[in-house]
Amino acid sequence: MLTPDARAVMAKLAPALESQASDWSEKALEEAVRKFAEANGLKLGQVAQPLRVALTGSTASPGIFEVLAVLGPTESKVRLLAAAA
Repeated sequence: MLTPDARAVMAKLAPALESQASDWSEKALEEAVRKFAEANGLKLGQVAQPLRVALTGSTASPGIFEVLAVLGPTESKVRLLAAAA
């Protein structure tokens, strides 16, 4: 799942989500990820599935926005940047 293209997307997504730190709710995160995907000409699945793998290490998990909310902004960013490296 973490192809070179997906890694590049995760590298871009990390700072994009950083601006969400003031409202780290599931709803706000979903909106931010959808806007990110649209702004980058991607389908949600092209962002969400690599995001899931980057955050959990698996292709199966609870809802990805729930996972983001539980991990919090700091841990989420750490995991996204690690996946991008």
